[in-house]
Amino acid sequence: MKKKRIPEQLEFVAQHIRHEFNYWYEIGRVRTLGGLLHTLRVVEYDMARFDGDALIADRWEELRLGLDYVELFGDPNDHDDDEPLTFDYRLANVEDDIMCVEELVEGLGESFQFGDLPKPKYMTTAA
Repeated sequence: MKKKRIPEQLEFVAQHIRHEFNYWYEIGRVRTLGGLLHTLRVVEYDMARFDGDALIADRWEELRLGLDYVELFGDPNDHDDDEPLTFDYRLANVEDDIMCVEELVEGLGESFQFGDLPKPKYMTTAA
């Protein structure tokens, strides 16, 4: 089956989003761009319930869908950045992802299939 053509100006963001959320696609969590956007907004809502300066590792058990998002980055206890892994820190990532997906939805539509997003070259190269 022929993949749908992605406009050149959306190619980079499409590959980025495909890479970032491919796991959610593989496990069936998302199928369309509209579904991914909705899921990210739920993650944002879930994480925004907490004080922005609170450490994610301290509130781990209280997260709902936000936990699945945080786990995409690995264990928050293994965070080796100079900045502490706070809710504000990770919410900035969620907001960036939402902006990227909104850009794709604007250009491709909510019903665009996630699986039709192009994979970055390193995802298509055989190991």
